Amino acid sequence: MKKMILVALCTVFAVIGCKKDQPQTATADDAANGAGYESDGKGGEGASVESSNVQTATGEMRELLLVLHRVHFPLDTSTLTEAARDALEEASVQLKKMTDITLAVEGHTDERGTNEYNMSLAERRAQTVVSYLENLGVDPARLQIASFGEEKPMEAGSGELANAKNRRVDFRLKQGDVEFVLEEGELVDDEGNPL
Repeated sequence: MKKMILVALCTVFAVIGCKKDQPQTATADDAANGAGYESDGKGGEGASVESSNVQTATGEMRELLLVLHRVHFPLDTSTLTEAARDALEEASVQLKKMTDITLAVEGHTDERGTNEYNMSLAERRAQTVVSYLENLGVDPARLQIASFGEEKPMEAGSGELANAKNRRVDFRLKQGDVEFVLEEGELVDDEGNPL
């Protein structure tokens, strides 16, 4: 009997000790009660929780979230649109704070053009993004260029919408301990006008 009580007590203390050493994480209930989150009242960016109030991450929670936007291009060019420059300026602010982050910068094209040409164009697009971020103060050693040409379309087909979605630069987290979110950027038609 004493042996069973001793085993039970050891088990209880082991469980309590394990729970004590685990990192604290915010739950939906915590968020609904405001722990680690702040309401911005307008569906702001960041980590949100489904509840009657729109909330965004603050403090330590906010520092663990990296939100970037895809960069889209007009037909047959690697020139940044105004919306793309705005998105990259926002990205640079985050990336300069998160110095341990390394990203893949992946260039893509729509299906028009030869494979060779599209691979080259996709690489120029990725290089344009890296150069722009470098000019904004982001260390280019943290950005690794990749070119996929037309090989990885976001949307199959050759219509205006599919082409607009496929002419892009994506970001992929290579290194860093953050929650990474890649959101859609502003789509543009062949001439660079917003869709």
